[in-house]
Amino acid sequence: MWFAVIGGGVVTVAMTFILYMEKAWPHVLGVTVLAVLIGTLLFTISVLDRPFVGPLGIEAAPFEQALSVFNDVDHGN
Repeated sequence: MWFAVIGGGVVTVAMTFILYMEKAWPHVLGVTVLAVLIGTLLFTISVLDRPFVGPLGIEAAPFEQALSVFNDVDHGN
């Protein structure tokens, strides 16, 4: 999956070099904005890929407590 995501980002940025513009700075600005957007999306995907790891990781205790409440409701307690 990661190969496809990163490969797609590289191909997308590479395809922008096919475009022709009279002045170089709008082209450089557009490619830079696109690359930053793709980089930000890749970072977001990598953070959301492992929600239980890291300093902002989600703890399992609230989910286990909710599961026990649901089980109690299902069994009529």
